[in-house]
Amino acid sequence: MSWAYPLTGLATPLDDILRVLRDIMHAEALDGQLAMDHLQCFLGYDLTGHTSSQVLGILYGEGSAGKSVLMALLRLLLGRFYKDMNKDIIVSARGQRAAAKGAASPLEAGEEAHPLEILGVSDRGRVQKTRPSCLSCLFPCRLKVHHSCETKTLLLKVCEAKPPQCAAGLKGILMAGVEETNVTDTLNEGGVKKLTGTEVVTGRPLFKDFVTFNATMLLILRTNHLPQTEKAWSIALRRRLQLVCFPKRYFSVNEVGYDSTNPLHGVVDTKLIARLSDAPHMEQFLVWLVQGAVRWYANGEQLLPMPARSIAALDAYQVDNDPFAAFLEWSCDFGPNLFMPTVAGMQAYNNRARLVDGQPAAYTFDFVGTKKFKELMASRAQFRGPAKTNVLGLGTIVGVTERGYRGLALKQPLPVAPGSHPA
Repeated sequence: MSWAYPLTGLATPLDDILRVLRDIMHAEALDGQLAMDHLQCFLGYDLTGHTSSQVLGILYGEGSAGKSVLMALLRLLLGRFYKDMNKDIIVSARGQRAAAKGAASPLEAGEEAHPLEILGVSDRGRVQKTRPSCLSCLFPCRLKVHHSCETKTLLLKVCEAKPPQCAAGLKGILMAGVEETNVTDTLNEGGVKKLTGTEVVTGRPLFKDFVTFNATMLLILRTNHLPQTEKAWSIALRRRLQLVCFPKRYFSVNEVGYDSTNPLHGVVDTKLIARLSDAPHMEQFLVWLVQGAVRWYANGEQLLPMPARSIAALDAYQVDNDPFAAFLEWSCDFGPNLFMPTVAGMQAYNNRARLVDGQPAAYTFDFVGTKKFKELMASRAQFRGPAKTNVLGLGTIVGVTERGYRGLALKQPLPVAPGSHPA
């Protein structure tokens, strides 16, 4: 790191850098101080080189909200310990082709970058459909037909990673920044889990030997549009997502839409980063991050809870991408003494006429059976069951003899499209 730690240590005055951070985080809001504390602890955790929290940071907000300013400061402060990565590392774009797909041969495709593993000979017509991970990095692979005759097919496992995105490039990195994603991009949950949950990584740079190293990097996505996700969120995915919301928007003075009386509107300072790039300001920023690391250690090596703005945004993100979360949000009431029978809940979920945010659920979900419905309920740890009411501590409910869940109940009547049957 190019910046010296000041002799005044944690007692260093931080007025200048705090003024900037408090402005872009809108610290005057009800949850503003919690947002500042969460951000400080989160970024301070990055300095420690630990990966035990297993999280993906997402800086989320409109364009010109201050996200790029924060990332520019982090890039400048960390220097060689920071690396920009292509978004392909954690998301898939709609219509995206595999790297070098369709090339004439593995060598011409540039696939000599990673060794090709011969998977063996398989009967024609029975080509394996799985997508194993590359031997030399954490990226998915495709199965390439290297030779085929009438009866047999020789398969090669080919890495789909672009060479600059090989995991070996993350050795010794404290922070990996990922560029903006588009509204049609899809989050690769498997890739996120691997890059946030792997303590030891094996990689192979271009034309070099394999290297094995301890993961030390914090992955941060900066975006205006949260990527789409798979239909059902797992507990592991939700646990990994750390949202940092940027509620403000910065305008040029004469820009259409700017309202000087709106507390969420600010004026763009085009020279801000240049002013903050000198040693005194960088040292202040470093001290602020070290204070965050101290908070992380003092909190039992745990991140601080996300503020209300981040929790609300994460809840909305899940509802928008997870049909079961939308079912719970729009079709159920919650309370410690409420009860929902398993069969009734499954039937309500499978009702395509039920309303989600005022619109019929229609074909936004797949029908589920009892087993799958129980799996979906099990992914929500706040609900107890399935069991009978007396086992759940609710006593005997007149007319109810079946098993179900404590903590929620179907809305009565179930909101459905006009003219539809509520059941």
